[in-house]
Amino acid sequence: MAKEGVLIFVPHDILKSKELVSYSVRNNISTTQLNTIVYSFVSACGRDTSKLNLSARTTHRYRASIMSELSLKNKDDWHPSDKVLVHWDGKLMDTLDSISTDDHLPILVSGDNSTKLVGVPPLPHSNQKGDPHKGDVISTATKQLLMDWKCEENVVEMLFDTTPSNTAQKAGACVSLKKELGRALFWFACQRHVGEVILSACWDCLKMEGSSGPTIMLFKRECSVAGVALGRKYASDVRI
Repeated sequence: MAKEGVLIFVPHDILKSKELVSYSVRNNISTTQLNTIVYSFVSACGRDTSKLNLSARTTHRYRASIMSELSLKNKDDWHPSDKVLVHWDGKLMDTLDSISTDDHLPILVSGDNSTKLVGVPPLPHSNQKGDPHKGDVISTATKQLLMDWKCEENVVEMLFDTTPSNTAQKAGACVSLKKELGRALFWFACQRHVGEVILSACWDCLKMEGSSGPTIMLFKRECSVAGVALGRKYASDVRI
């Protein structure tokens, strides 16, 4: 019995395929890896690979063009919910030289139907703690992206961490964004950071160890002691 197969036509510019480009980007496949996959597939089918355009530079140009088209289509096809929440959180990221870092601001909006990453704009990096101008920069970048995605009128809530650049009474990002949009917004502070603020106030009042990072040594020591005690109890129960 003869084995059945499928006869397909592979065009010379197969790497222009939107489906192929979208799949490779979602799965973090580089242009070189994509060329290798297509070359191996065509070669395994016993076909002439010289008729394909597998230049790395051409593949990169195809991908940049296709991704621009897909991003515009994605923006046009997306429709926000009637009421959405906007969430931002700054993140220091390594630059291409892996020596310095840049401050980026991921901004998301979420509603009844979906959560959408609307952009990750770069911000001017400042080494000054509690920079009074950072809140205005954050609110301006956030409003611009909301306008680009045509959802600025749908925003009713803000989700943020409790850093001074966000919560300052006069120049914080929350106050500035409220002024930019011209209406009141619900403040939804991150629960973890709210807990840190309350805990730091207790620490200051009791003149105990300050918290300068995610690990508080007092908690670490107490958890270690509790873990040892629980282990001993479990061991005694097993022996019984």
